[in-house]
Amino acid sequence: MTKEASARQTQTQTLLQNIVDQTETVSTQQVASEILALQTTLQASYQTTSILAGLTLTKFLPPGG
Repeated sequence: MTKEASARQTQTQTLLQNIVDQTETVSTQQVASEILALQTTLQASYQTTSILAGLTLTKFLPPGG
């Protein structure tokens, strides 16, 4: 039982160390590019939400109808 726990702990430690290593080696240019893309997507989403919030059924109905 102790050997199994030790093996799982070693495996988990290795996995977490790999994640840390990958995170530390990412270039700042790549991170900046991804952040810019996310920011652009978020701004487009906000703009779409704003447009949709202004829509009402009365804007589509003919006058007097």
